[in-house]
Amino acid sequence: MVNPTKKDVMNLLKDVTDPELGYSIVDLGFVTGISVNNKKKTINVKLVLTTPLCPLTGYVFTMVESKLKRKYPKYSIEVEYDFDTQWTPERIKPEIRKKLGL
Repeated sequence: MVNPTKKDVMNLLKDVTDPELGYSIVDLGFVTGISVNNKKKTINVKLVLTTPLCPLTGYVFTMVESKLKRKYPKYSIEVEYDFDTQWTPERIKPEIRKKLGL
């Protein structure tokens, strides 16, 4: 197995979609940080959702963890909410904003 990079992790997360909007969490600007430590075999992902009280937070976090665990089974995966970053519609990729009428 090749050691993952931040780019590898981000590419995998493009397949995780928000269940309400139907777009990738990457395209929606939910991913605020990725750290990979290949020596310690850890991957940490920081996310922000449209609201910290989003009822689907657990679902999204589980999807991220499952996706990474399938690809990197020997790694410890940690997904955490980024309370230091506020999500705004400007975080959405422009082409998706246009489709959403924002």
